[in-house]
Amino acid sequence: MTRAQLVETGRSQEAEVWPLVRRSYSYVLHHLDLFWRIGWFWFALTLILGMTAGRFFTAGLQRYAAELLDLPFVVAFAVAWHRATLLGEIPAGWIGGHLGRRELRYAGWVLLLMLAAFIVIVLGVAGSYAATEDVASGTQIAVVLALLLVVIFVATRFVLLLPAVAVGDRDAGLRWSWRLTKGHSLRLFLAFSSVSLPLLVLKYGLIMALQFLAAVGRFGVDLSKGLALLPVYQILDFANMAVSIAFMSFAYEVFRKPV
Repeated sequence: MTRAQLVETGRSQEAEVWPLVRRSYSYVLHHLDLFWRIGWFWFALTLILGMTAGRFFTAGLQRYAAELLDLPFVVAFAVAWHRATLLGEIPAGWIGGHLGRRELRYAGWVLLLMLAAFIVIVLGVAGSYAATEDVASGTQIAVVLALLLVVIFVATRFVLLLPAVAVGDRDAGLRWSWRLTKGHSLRLFLAFSSVSLPLLVLKYGLIMALQFLAAVGRFGVDLSKGLALLPVYQILDFANMAVSIAFMSFAYEVFRKPV
C-alpha cells in the first residue's frame, strides 16, 4: 500500500460520522469558558442589533436585514473560534477576535457561497413553476426543501474552505476543498447534519413551546412578536455556530494532513 493510500485510509477512519460529531460537541462542552470569552461581545452586538432593527426596517424585512447586518460580528466570532479549535489561540484581552483583512476574506467567501445557494434555489423554484405551472404553496415548499438538501449536500464538499481561510492557509479554495473531500460527500453530509440539526430542533421546539404557553396565558409577556424570544434565538444560534465551526475545523484537520 502506498503512502497516499495509507493517508486516505487514515482520513476515512478519522472522518467517520460519529467521531467527528462527538468531538465537535465535546470541544464546546469542555471549553464553555473559552466560548464565553470569545463570543460574549459579538453575541451582545447581534442581540442589540436584532432588538433595534425594527426601528429601521419593516416587519417583513426586519429578520433578513438583521441577519445580513449581523454578518461582520458572526464572522469575527467564527474566525476566532476556528483559530481556537485549530491553533489553541486564546484571546488576551476582553474581546475575543476582531475585524480585519482575514475576517473580510472569510466574509467574502461566506457571501459567495450564500449567493450561489440562493441562485440555485431561485432558479430551481422558477424552473419548477415553468415546468408545472403549479403555484400551490405546498409544491413550492417541497421544491425549496429538496433544493436546500442538495445545496447542503454539495456545500459539505467545501467544508474545508472556511477554516483554511481562518488560519491563513494559502491553499484555501473551492477546487482545493472539493479535491480533498472527494469520496467523502455522504459521510460529511451526515456528520454536518448530525452536528447542526439537534440544536436547530431544540431551538424551534423551545420557541414553539414558549409561544404555546403564551397563547394559553401562562406568560404575561406577548411572545408572538418575537422580541422576547430573541435572546433564546441568539443563544441557541451561537451554540449551534460553535459546534458547527468546531466540526469544520476538525474536518479540516483530518483532510489537511499531507499526502
